[in-house]
Amino acid sequence: MIDGVKKSVTILLALILLVSCTRLSYPEETRPMFGGEASVILTEGGDDMILERVFALLEELESEYESGVLPSDLQQKLKRAEELTGAELRDADTAWRCHAADAAAAFLQDEGVRGAAVSVAGAVHVIGHHPDGGPWQVALADPVPGRSDTYAVTEVPEGAAITVSGDYSDIASVTVLSKDGILALLAGEKAAFLGRDKGEELIRTLGLDAVMLTRSDEIVRIFGQE
Repeated sequence: MIDGVKKSVTILLALILLVSCTRLSYPEETRPMFGGEASVILTEGGDDMILERVFALLEELESEYESGVLPSDLQQKLKRAEELTGAELRDADTAWRCHAADAAAAFLQDEGVRGAAVSVAGAVHVIGHHPDGGPWQVALADPVPGRSDTYAVTEVPEGAAITVSGDYSDIASVTVLSKDGILALLAGEKAAFLGRDKGEELIRTLGLDAVMLTRSDEIVRIFGQE
């Protein structure tokens, strides 16, 4: 499922979708939102009207985000994730981005969209499969200065969200895949804090898939869903 690679490319966000669908004329849009960029591409089902409606939803969520008040549904998701992982939220901005990506993906599925990728300032949620027939893929950036820009490519299962945490202990980066973006976020934060061995144990206990990058440049692949 997860293949390590070394490439000389520029990574501007924590996650970059490895897909170029513009040549196939799929409905897509990118707008500055949530302190970064929000991008939506529809590859199976949906049209420009659906695209406008999902951005209207994202704009509503951004207004709530700017108010600084966490909505009740996000608070509930955070509480559940904190109980499961033992982590405490460090960055409300990142939680909001995960929440917005999850909400946009849920809206698209309710509207009958069967293939799409949503990215909100680096938080990614996918629906269905890449139009080439395989799974969606993202490149993972190496946060350690002086090393390769990208350390691995990971496939993202249908309906999954993916988040990146890191910069603790012996772990430079932890990428976690889950159907719940908030759970992925807190699981990654806690695993990075715990370090390689205990962090890997936590990810497996939660039944999640993940990729760890250590400061010694070791890639650890975790398949908790097997």
